[in-house]
Amino acid sequence: MKNTPVKICTDSEKQHTFAVSPPYIHGWHQKPGHVMKKIEAIIRKSKFMEVRAALHEAEIDFLSWWDVKGQGDARQGLIFRGIAYDVNAIDRVYISFVAREVNVERSIEAIRRAAYTGESGDGRIFVSPIEQSVRIRTGDRGEDSLYNKDEQDS
Repeated sequence: MKNTPVKICTDSEKQHTFAVSPPYIHGWHQKPGHVMKKIEAIIRKSKFMEVRAALHEAEIDFLSWWDVKGQGDARQGLIFRGIAYDVNAIDRVYISFVAREVNVERSIEAIRRAAYTGESGDGRIFVSPIEQSVRIRTGDRGEDSLYNKDEQDS
């Protein structure tokens, strides 16, 4: 599809014509039926390697994580040698990745099963919609930017 010329008037005497493309021409809007979701999880630090392995089994290999501290409902202090320490801040790992709709449920279940201890403080999983994704190197957009096509085709 060609660029659509649009006349833009900057003032009453001057007129400028620019060639512009509506964003949907270049894939800025998701195609119907092609949905991406951002999955974020906050888990116990001790469970991170298990969760990472479970995500690998679920074919999720591209993810980011950060060491974070969190505070839940439990409030406690520790006194050691007469000094009071606040131990409310709990070490956690924050995991974030974007997945195609077909991988969302298995990703959630992989995290939930691997992070489960049955005790308070196992963590949370959040899922939110992603409007667009662009791979910087190739310019691939949408779902195509979430995986290496060369590896998928072989």
